[in-house]
Amino acid sequence: MIEIEEDVLKKLLEQCNIALSNTSVKEKMEVKNHQYSIWQGADGFWRTHLMVDGKRKLIKKKSKDKLIEQLNEHYEKLFLINIEEIFPEWIEYKTAMGVSSATIIKYKSNYKRFLNDKEISQIDIRSITEVDIGNHIRSILTNGEYTYKCIKQFYQMLNGIFNYAIRKHKLENNPCDYVEIKMFQKFCKENYKMPEERILSENELVTLWNKLEEDHIYKPELITPYAVQLAMLTGLRVGELAGLKWEDIDYKKNRIVIMRSEKQDRINNCYYISTTKTNKIRFLPLTDNIKTLLERLHAVEEEYGFLTEYVFSNKNGKIHCSAISSCGRKKTKQAGMKNKSIHALRRTFNSYIKSLGANTFIASSLLGNSIEVNNNYYTYDIGNMDYKASLVTQLESMVTQPEKVTTQKSKVTNFDYPKMTV
Repeated sequence: MIEIEEDVLKKLLEQCNIALSNTSVKEKMEVKNHQYSIWQGADGFWRTHLMVDGKRKLIKKKSKDKLIEQLNEHYEKLFLINIEEIFPEWIEYKTAMGVSSATIIKYKSNYKRFLNDKEISQIDIRSITEVDIGNHIRSILTNGEYTYKCIKQFYQMLNGIFNYAIRKHKLENNPCDYVEIKMFQKFCKENYKMPEERILSENELVTLWNKLEEDHIYKPELITPYAVQLAMLTGLRVGELAGLKWEDIDYKKNRIVIMRSEKQDRINNCYYISTTKTNKIRFLPLTDNIKTLLERLHAVEEEYGFLTEYVFSNKNGKIHCSAISSCGRKKTKQAGMKNKSIHALRRTFNSYIKSLGANTFIASSLLGNSIEVNNNYYTYDIGNMDYKASLVTQLESMVTQPEKVTTQKSKVTNFDYPKMTV
């Protein structure tokens, strides 16, 4: 049977002045996004056109319902919006917004680990519910191999993708808003570390300080040990150490101005100066010991011709954050302890100043952390065990020998931050 194009048929009928029968009357568009008419021919088949590979194609079905079903399948596939499609767009947006390359790499890693080739990333984003997200997270945790921190980071990334889709008018509601992520913590791997793994003890601080002082004697041209020492006395982030300039040392007001940080672009393998992690300026006290350390550093850099606008420079110019990090790990290992990072020195600094009486607000402001972050990730118990034992002994005496208990307080020496000569 010869099939005649719709417009040709119409012209023939008009010329012959023949009215179309009810069985061949054109239907109004009944499928969203479909621009072509749907009609039933004299042979009983229902027909319409579709654009396939840039060309208009005539399709037909025996029933109207079957034709509409095929059209819906076609347009659902054509206009599908899924996580797999929107993720690269979201990454592009985050990069344009100045998100660090390290964070971008982490996003891509989490996508590959938790979403790549997974069902939830293939289905239409508009059909994803909080139940789907919950089931997906539960499936990730089947073997209990991920920590809660890891799962929370994935959830936050997923939440960001959905929020982006809303801003682009591709989604109306964010299903992550209805997910109680804390409920999954019990299925996560425990990652508890002992305080001695996270911070340095009093003896370790003194040992490390002395090791760094030895370097000044036997390797006076090494500058990175000075950066590690300043980290011990201030709790600065490694990027803040690398971004510190001599103009930030305010001798008139006895303070150090922390207003920039060096970042490493791991994608393009380069370094750049940016704001601090919190995008805020903060001030640290310029104590006598810190002044002396910086004066010694300035004299060495001047002697060797290293001086630049940045506090830490050597024969190659400005010292980058990676070199300071490497020095911290290397020197702790040389000092006979597990190699620990500059971040361990931040946690140590915070824990000691809090044990010496600093309130949470002061400690947080010195480190440039929020109070919540400071309490949850930077505060450790560094109390002297002898002091704790004396308290327990008093309690034991109250229970077992009440007649011998006196009201006199036990003599306990207050814990002091290690005295380090600079």
